[in-house]
Amino acid sequence: MATYRPGSNTLLKSDSILEYVLDTTVYPREHERLRELRLITQNHPKSFMGSSPDQMQFFSVLLKMIGARNAVEVGVFTGYSLLATALALPDDGKVVAIDVSREYYELGRPVIEDAGVAHKVDFRHGDGLAVLDQLLAGGEGKFDFAYADADKEQYRGYHERLVRLLRVGGVVAYDNTLWGGSVAMPRDTPGSSAYDRVVRDYMVGFNAMVAADDRVEACLLPVADGVTLCRRLNGFMSSPPEEGQLLSLLLNLTGAKNTIEVGVFTGCSVLATALAIPDDGKVVAIDVSREYFDLGLPVIKKAGVAHKVDFREGAAMPILDNLLANEENEGKFDFAFVDADKGNYGEYHERLLRLVRAGGVLAYDNTLWGGSVALEDDSVLEEFDQDIRRSIVAFNAKIAGDPRVEAVQLPVSDGITLCRRLV
Repeated sequence: MATYRPGSNTLLKSDSILEYVLDTTVYPREHERLRELRLITQNHPKSFMGSSPDQMQFFSVLLKMIGARNAVEVGVFTGYSLLATALALPDDGKVVAIDVSREYYELGRPVIEDAGVAHKVDFRHGDGLAVLDQLLAGGEGKFDFAYADADKEQYRGYHERLVRLLRVGGVVAYDNTLWGGSVAMPRDTPGSSAYDRVVRDYMVGFNAMVAADDRVEACLLPVADGVTLCRRLNGFMSSPPEEGQLLSLLLNLTGAKNTIEVGVFTGCSVLATALAIPDDGKVVAIDVSREYFDLGLPVIKKAGVAHKVDFREGAAMPILDNLLANEENEGKFDFAFVDADKGNYGEYHERLLRLVRAGGVLAYDNTLWGGSVALEDDSVLEEFDQDIRRSIVAFNAKIAGDPRVEAVQLPVSDGITLCRRLV
């Protein structure tokens, strides 16, 4: 039975899984000043108002992936998320930071100054809606990224304004959209307060509104207390299910044209990719079984995207080596997705890093393996799961220590690790 967790920093079934993610991929590369401000925030009596470290790492990678230069943040608190944004923006970037309290912001301002990014921050003291209206008076479509973590009952008002402030293709992120998991539970779930029930009802309505908004492509991620990402569109676009939906969003955000997929099965993720890339794009799809792929091929044809799919039957390693044998393929691909034999993830990574361009993205599925990676030992697992767990633990450690990529691990589905190639 689901349990309401208002005081937790994660909706994962075990806090140890969050600790594993933080210890493996967040803390090892955490900026020194970001760590300082995180600790200041965590020690504050109202620390529950702060953003989670794994969430901030995700935003940092996302901002760089979309090439964000101008951002706006509604709800600043101590400035922890603001610092993460400022560090991710280029030196001539700017983040407009809005909060009703200057007092809390002043706690973090010295750290932001020490980090050398204070020149990127334009702090506006005042009501979020009023300041956003002032920004709109200066023109629309000027921002690449927006983040709202303020008065939850004003999210609809923020949304209407932020969508107009964003450029087409820009992203707005909303925090706490699962509200302790209460949105998926009966209204009178034990442990929830009267305020929690009010916010829960509001979030249910807000999530439904965003899902039906044809101005955006939305994706609700079970990261921290729930993060909803909305990519501004020029018109309506239907979205595939959760994991494919995230991949579709990332492909659109990065402007991917040439992609590669290792592990196809019936082609569900291939279809999501083919729908997301432009008409002259191409996805090289590799799988040892054509039989499974042929089950989904008629649907791919009906979707009108079969011309974008280059299916290659066979073991992935030789096919990747064949691609690398042609020097023109090095750095040719914008995006890669791996959901194949887990024991070979490390070898796939070495090859795909050469095939994906600098700034391109590699995504690996099942990197939490049912949460087993956070177990102290694998004695409770079946032999097959023990082998996979050990492989995934080793792979996660490899990625965390790889200076060639910037990595983030998301607790979506069974765990997805995103790697942005740096060099």
